[in-house]
Amino acid sequence: MNNIALIGDVHGHTQSYLNIVNMFEYSVQLGDMGFRNNYAALDNVDYDKSKHVFVPGNHDDYDHLPEVALKDYGMHKLGGFKFFFVRGAYSIDQHLRTEGKSWWGNEELNYHQSAKCLEEYEKTKPRVVLSHNCPDVASPFLVSHHMKTSSTGKLMDMMLRYHKPQYWIFGHHHISTTFKLHGTTFRCLNELEFVRVGDIING
Repeated sequence: MNNIALIGDVHGHTQSYLNIVNMFEYSVQLGDMGFRNNYAALDNVDYDKSKHVFVPGNHDDYDHLPEVALKDYGMHKLGGFKFFFVRGAYSIDQHLRTEGKSWWGNEELNYHQSAKCLEEYEKTKPRVVLSHNCPDVASPFLVSHHMKTSSTGKLMDMMLRYHKPQYWIFGHHHISTTFKLHGTTFRCLNELEFVRVGDIING
Protein backbone atom coordinates (compact mmCIF):
# COMPACT_ATOMS: atom_id res chain seq x y z
CA MET A 1 0.00 0.00 0.00
CA ASN A 2 2.92 2.34 -0.62
CA ASN A 3 1.03 3.93 -3.52
CA ILE A 4 -1.63 5.32 -1.13
CA ALA A 5 -0.99 8.46 0.93
CA LEU A 6 -2.79 9.86 3.97
CA ILE A 7 -2.47 13.64 4.18
CA GLY A 8 -3.02 16.06 7.08
CA ASP A 9 -4.82 19.43 7.07
CA VAL A 10 -4.31 21.57 3.95
CA HIS A 11 -6.00 24.87 4.93
CA GLY A 12 -6.05 26.17 1.39
CA HIS A 13 -2.40 25.44 0.53
CA THR A 14 -3.62 23.82 -2.66
CA GLN A 15 -0.33 23.72 -4.57
CA SER A 16 1.49 22.05 -1.67
CA TYR A 17 -1.32 19.50 -1.51
CA LEU A 18 -1.10 18.82 -5.25
CA ASN A 19 2.66 18.37 -5.00
CA ILE A 20 2.01 15.53 -2.55
CA VAL A 21 -0.85 14.04 -4.55
CA ASN A 22 1.32 13.88 -7.67
CA MET A 23 3.68 11.50 -5.84
CA PHE A 24 1.00 8.84 -5.28
CA GLU A 25 -1.60 6.88 -7.23
CA TYR A 26 -4.19 7.28 -4.43
CA SER A 27 -4.63 9.55 -1.44
CA VAL A 28 -7.02 10.40 1.38
CA GLN A 29 -6.78 13.88 2.88
CA LEU A 30 -8.07 14.14 6.45
CA GLY A 31 -10.03 17.38 6.46
CA ASP A 32 -9.71 21.17 6.47
CA MET A 33 -9.00 21.14 2.77
CA GLY A 34 -10.19 24.72 2.42
CA PHE A 35 -13.08 26.72 1.06
CA ARG A 36 -14.89 27.18 -2.26
CA ASN A 37 -12.05 28.92 -4.14
CA ASN A 38 -9.63 26.17 -3.06
CA TYR A 39 -11.99 23.52 -4.42
CA ALA A 40 -12.19 25.43 -7.71
CA ALA A 41 -8.40 25.34 -7.96
CA LEU A 42 -8.49 21.56 -7.56
CA ASP A 43 -11.15 21.22 -10.25
CA ASN A 44 -8.90 23.02 -12.74
CA VAL A 45 -6.05 20.54 -12.33
CA ASP A 46 -5.76 17.46 -14.50
CA TYR A 47 -5.56 14.41 -12.21
CA ASP A 48 -7.78 11.39 -11.56
CA LYS A 49 -10.09 12.80 -8.90
CA SER A 50 -11.66 9.40 -8.22
CA LYS A 51 -8.32 8.32 -6.75
CA HIS A 52 -7.79 11.33 -4.48
CA VAL A 53 -10.50 12.06 -1.91
CA PHE A 54 -10.85 13.91 1.37
CA VAL A 55 -12.80 13.59 4.61
CA PRO A 56 -14.35 17.03 5.33
CA GLY A 57 -13.27 18.74 8.54
CA ASN A 58 -14.47 21.81 10.39
CA HIS A 59 -12.74 24.31 8.09
CA ASP A 60 -14.44 23.16 4.92
CA ASP A 61 -17.19 24.83 2.89
CA TYR A 62 -20.26 22.66 3.47
CA ASP A 63 -22.28 24.64 0.94
CA HIS A 64 -19.92 23.79 -1.90
CA LEU A 65 -18.20 20.50 -1.13
CA PRO A 66 -16.71 19.07 -4.35
CA GLU A 67 -17.26 15.59 -5.72
CA VAL A 68 -13.95 14.39 -4.24
CA ALA A 69 -15.24 15.04 -0.72
CA LEU A 70 -16.48 11.93 1.04
CA LYS A 71 -19.90 12.21 2.63
CA ASP A 72 -20.74 12.10 6.36
CA TYR A 73 -19.48 8.64 7.37
CA GLY A 74 -19.24 5.07 6.17
CA MET A 75 -17.01 2.45 4.61
CA HIS A 76 -14.91 3.36 1.57
CA LYS A 77 -12.47 1.44 -0.60
CA LEU A 78 -9.59 3.06 -2.44
CA GLY A 79 -6.99 1.08 -4.35
CA GLY A 80 -7.66 -2.02 -2.28
CA PHE A 81 -7.49 -0.06 0.98
CA LYS A 82 -10.72 -0.29 3.02
CA PHE A 83 -11.51 2.13 5.83
CA PHE A 84 -14.35 3.69 7.81
CA PHE A 85 -14.45 7.50 7.71
CA VAL A 86 -16.18 10.16 9.81
CA ARG A 87 -16.25 13.83 8.92
CA GLY A 88 -16.29 17.00 11.00
CA ALA A 89 -15.07 18.62 14.20
CA TYR A 90 -15.88 21.57 16.44
CA SER A 91 -14.34 24.96 15.56
CA ILE A 92 -13.03 26.62 18.71
CA ASP A 93 -12.55 29.82 16.70
CA GLN A 94 -16.07 29.98 15.29
CA HIS A 95 -16.74 33.26 17.14
CA LEU A 96 -14.05 34.84 14.93
CA ARG A 97 -15.55 33.51 11.71
CA THR A 98 -18.51 34.40 9.49
CA GLU A 99 -21.23 31.81 9.01
CA GLY A 100 -21.56 30.76 5.39
CA LYS A 101 -18.18 32.23 4.47
CA SER A 102 -15.60 30.83 6.88
CA TRP A 103 -17.69 28.71 9.23
CA TRP A 104 -20.64 26.34 8.77
CA GLY A 105 -23.16 25.33 11.41
CA ASN A 106 -23.24 21.74 10.15
CA GLU A 107 -19.50 21.22 10.66
CA GLU A 108 -20.37 18.35 13.05
CA LEU A 109 -22.79 15.49 12.50
CA ASN A 110 -26.18 16.08 14.06
CA TYR A 111 -27.86 13.69 16.49
CA HIS A 112 -29.63 11.66 13.79
CA GLN A 113 -26.50 11.40 11.64
CA SER A 114 -24.42 10.36 14.64
CA ALA A 115 -26.88 7.61 15.55
CA LYS A 116 -26.80 6.27 11.99
CA CYS A 117 -22.99 6.50 11.98
CA LEU A 118 -22.78 4.41 15.16
CA GLU A 119 -25.17 1.86 13.70
CA GLU A 120 -23.09 1.53 10.53
CA TYR A 121 -19.83 1.43 12.48
CA GLU A 122 -21.02 -1.30 14.82
CA LYS A 123 -22.22 -3.34 11.83
CA THR A 124 -19.02 -3.04 9.79
CA LYS A 125 -16.45 -3.23 12.65
CA PRO A 126 -13.65 -1.72 10.55
CA ARG A 127 -9.97 -2.40 10.97
CA VAL A 128 -9.07 1.21 10.07
CA VAL A 129 -10.77 4.53 10.85
CA LEU A 130 -9.87 7.79 9.09
CA SER A 131 -11.32 11.01 10.45
CA HIS A 132 -10.64 14.69 10.94
CA ASN A 133 -11.04 14.68 14.71
CA CYS A 134 -10.45 11.91 17.27
CA PRO A 135 -12.19 10.56 20.39
CA ASP A 136 -12.27 12.88 23.43
CA VAL A 137 -10.58 10.16 25.48
CA ALA A 138 -7.44 10.77 23.42
CA SER A 139 -6.99 14.25 24.95
CA PRO A 140 -4.18 13.24 27.37
CA PHE A 141 -2.04 12.39 24.33
CA LEU A 142 -2.66 15.68 22.54
CA VAL A 143 -0.98 18.74 24.02
CA SER A 144 -2.96 21.00 21.75
CA HIS A 145 -5.10 24.11 22.08
CA HIS A 146 -7.46 22.48 19.56
CA MET A 147 -8.60 19.80 22.03
CA LYS A 148 -12.09 20.53 23.36
CA THR A 149 -14.95 18.27 24.33
CA SER A 150 -17.39 18.21 21.43
CA SER A 151 -20.25 16.19 20.02
CA THR A 152 -17.83 14.74 17.46
CA GLY A 153 -15.37 13.68 20.16
CA LYS A 154 -18.18 12.12 22.19
CA LEU A 155 -19.46 10.26 19.11
CA MET A 156 -15.98 8.86 18.57
CA ASP A 157 -15.73 7.87 22.23
CA MET A 158 -18.85 5.77 21.69
CA MET A 159 -17.43 4.32 18.50
CA LEU A 160 -14.33 3.23 20.40
CA ARG A 161 -16.49 1.58 23.06
CA TYR A 162 -18.55 -0.29 20.45
CA HIS A 163 -15.51 -1.54 18.53
CA LYS A 164 -11.77 -0.96 18.81
CA PRO A 165 -10.20 -0.69 15.36
CA GLN A 166 -6.59 -1.64 14.89
CA TYR A 167 -5.70 1.80 13.49
CA TRP A 168 -7.22 5.29 13.73
CA ILE A 169 -5.59 8.11 11.75
CA PHE A 170 -6.72 11.73 12.04
CA GLY A 171 -5.68 15.38 11.66
CA HIS A 172 -7.18 18.58 13.15
CA HIS A 173 -4.75 19.02 16.07
CA HIS A 174 -1.77 20.30 14.08
CA ILE A 175 0.75 17.98 15.66
CA SER A 176 2.51 14.79 14.62
CA THR A 177 2.20 12.00 17.15
CA THR A 178 1.50 8.29 17.51
CA PHE A 179 0.06 6.61 20.59
CA LYS A 180 -1.81 3.49 21.65
CA LEU A 181 -5.12 3.63 23.51
CA HIS A 182 -7.36 0.69 24.43
CA GLY A 183 -5.49 -1.49 21.95
CA THR A 184 -5.90 0.92 19.03
CA THR A 185 -2.90 2.60 17.41
CA PHE A 186 -3.69 6.29 16.86
CA ARG A 187 -1.73 8.49 14.46
CA CYS A 188 -2.24 12.27 14.28
CA LEU A 189 -0.92 13.98 11.15
CA ASN A 190 0.31 17.57 11.24
CA GLU A 191 -0.60 20.15 8.59
CA LEU A 192 0.47 18.88 5.16
CA GLU A 193 2.19 15.89 6.75
CA PHE A 194 1.77 12.76 4.67
CA VAL A 195 2.46 9.08 5.23
CA ARG A 196 2.22 5.97 3.11
CA VAL A 197 -0.52 3.63 4.25
CA GLY A 198 1.93 0.74 4.07
CA ASP A 199 4.29 2.48 6.50
CA ILE A 200 1.79 2.61 9.35
CA ILE A 201 -0.66 -0.20 8.67
CA ASN A 202 0.75 -3.70 8.79
CA GLY A 203 -0.58 -6.37 6.45
